[in-house]
Amino acid sequence: MADIVIVADPGDAGAAAVASAIAALHADLWVTVVTPASLSGAAWTHTVDRGGATTTTIVLPGGRRIDSTELAAVLVRSEAAPVPRFAKSSTADRNYAAGEFRALMVSWLHSLGSRVINGVDGMGLSGPSWSPQRWLVEAGRAGLPVADSARSSSARIVEGWRGSPYDARRPYLATGTQVGSTNEIAVIAGDVVAADRRGLDPVPYLALAAAARCRVLEVELAGAHVVAVQPVPFRTVTHPRAVNAVAALVARVALTTAGVPA
Repeated sequence: MADIVIVADPGDAGAAAVASAIAALHADLWVTVVTPASLSGAAWTHTVDRGGATTTTIVLPGGRRIDSTELAAVLVRSEAAPVPRFAKSSTADRNYAAGEFRALMVSWLHSLGSRVINGVDGMGLSGPSWSPQRWLVEAGRAGLPVADSARSSSARIVEGWRGSPYDARRPYLATGTQVGSTNEIAVIAGDVVAADRRGLDPVPYLALAAAARCRVLEVELAGAHVVAVQPVPFRTVTHPRAVNAVAALVARVALTTAGVPA
């Protein structure tokens, strides 16, 4: 039996839906959904040898054991790095502890290589730690139409801007496309693009995912223009096609790791 771990915040309906879909697809895959708080309260043994090879054993509260040598796939749906053990510590100590715990999480995920659905960098747990603006820039580079926007460290230096003296000192962001309830969503899951819009060209979406080293992405569209990208599909947690596409991807990665034909 191959082990799959999904890291998700409490009450994450998307994580529960994907876990259920994986179980329905393959009874021989064992899926565990864990919260960041459970990982923070776990007993960790994380070893990196002189050659850079890493092994990790995590014993969760309650006794569930997660061994890196037995893990087949990991899907991270949270960027949280809580440190409840430091709740009564000073702010400086809490921040330091949170930074150290995040570094431990990143090292663990990075050591798992292709078993982690989205590639991690030095800070991000669910994908690259890009700013919202960087995601839009990368979407444009991939060939997707991106909503016009203007960003400035201070509104007063934006030509034509009018407002109060207080607002003049504040950062300024404006988009040329109105973001509203009619926005559409496209979810990338491996080589599948599940979208509200029919006839969507998948090529630039897959190019964006490749640039981000993410096999799962959610792209928000308004008026056919990209207005936001994030590596965790939040808006489509109950969309059957998106859930099934993500579940099939995670199952395929796990079966490949285990050497079982997908």
